[in-house]
Amino acid sequence: MAEHAAQVFAPALLRLADRGGWVGRERRELVEGLLGDALPPREVAARLTVCGLVPAGTAAWAAIALSRPDPVQAVTTLYEGLRACGGRGLVSDGPGGAYALIALDRPTHIAELAARLGLPTAAGHEPTAALGPLVRDVARVGHSLRAARDTLRLARRVYPIRPTGVAETVLADDWALERLLEGLPPEELADLVEDQLGPLLAADATRGTGLVDTLEAYLRCGCSKTETAGVLFLRRQSVHQRLALIESLLHVSPDAPDRQGPLRAALTARDLLTTRGPNPT
Repeated sequence: MAEHAAQVFAPALLRLADRGGWVGRERRELVEGLLGDALPPREVAARLTVCGLVPAGTAAWAAIALSRPDPVQAVTTLYEGLRACGGRGLVSDGPGGAYALIALDRPTHIAELAARLGLPTAAGHEPTAALGPLVRDVARVGHSLRAARDTLRLARRVYPIRPTGVAETVLADDWALERLLEGLPPEELADLVEDQLGPLLAADATRGTGLVDTLEAYLRCGCSKTETAGVLFLRRQSVHQRLALIESLLHVSPDAPDRQGPLRAALTARDLLTTRGPNPT
């Protein structure tokens, strides 16, 4: 009944845009200003108050970006999510989708908030939603919103080459490395990939050994050989053999904690380069 009511009223809510409705002009301007990093902190607080979200007494803030073909459906989904979690918030359409800002009266974990919002979490589906990091300072609300937007863009871009490793709702906290590396020039990303993975890439190119994919799966599986074998549809012994070859080529074990960070960064850079267009924006 509630879902049907939301679907019925959502078009009317959109039509109220210029009269301060759920997706009112003030809210859209606030979202656009935050996405463009164009609002000073005092103005952010003032605009939130005008939109009904008084910063005083708010323990934390979170932001959501949602991509749906139908803007009415996107707004409806976010509206229903806010209602389900009992949070104070605002919803607006905006560039590239729909957005929500949530004011939390008590601290919580971002994964818990995602569950309370009822957003889809299944892996293996194209990402449709992203949650920005929780922030305590109202001056950082824009950071959370931009992180949600950028994370959703990156997750949707990378999804075709990581179909089983991307959830339908993604957390900006989990994509911090991707967002950081995305800001680097492609030549710097290419240098990082070659420095860390060069011998493996050369072996894959000449012998088709699948070492880079094996290394990526191994690190994503928490260095579990059994899980890696399942993901790659290989026997466990085959994974052992590939890891031994990786260690011999890199002259270091992929289990070495000090090396895992650079290797993860290089693998992420490789994914970004693979999916980056000629003129990324």
